[in-house]
Amino acid sequence: MKKLLLFFTIIYFVGCTNFTKTSIDHTIIDCPNVFFSSENRIFVDNSKENIDLNEVNFRALLNNYGFVGNCYSDENYYYYNIDLLSIVEPINPSNKSIDFPIFTLMYDAKNQLIDKKYFRITGELDFNNEINKYITTDIVGNINIIHDVKKKKVSSITIGFINLK
Repeated sequence: MKKLLLFFTIIYFVGCTNFTKTSIDHTIIDCPNVFFSSENRIFVDNSKENIDLNEVNFRALLNNYGFVGNCYSDENYYYYNIDLLSIVEPINPSNKSIDFPIFTLMYDAKNQLIDKKYFRITGELDFNNEINKYITTDIVGNINIIHDVKKKKVSSITIGFINLK
């Protein structure tokens, strides 16, 4: 009986220990400059291909950004975690769902395009029960950019909406 108890105790401790070192060294790096595309800073969501005011659900504007924590790198990647603030104005919403695509363009120190990534931000319009209408809503979307170390270091990032229609 004592041998069985000793066996399970050893299995418990061995199972809870880590034999290999799995921690990866992270280095804090300077975060790149962030710019909003002047041509793609506004997103208009409409349900038809022609832009008729009665068919426009909402209009979104990229307003601000902020890095979440530090920018850092390991031996394989650079990590940039960014919160984006969008102001969404309901025009003629068919439902409360908000969904828009975002692009990021990464440039090196010589302003050469080195990478691009695509993201999607979702949310819901706020509804005011007193006036029985959807109201202007702040949507904070998070994008986590992971860039390969083998490519050039990112000096600046341009962010904008992808207008599909």
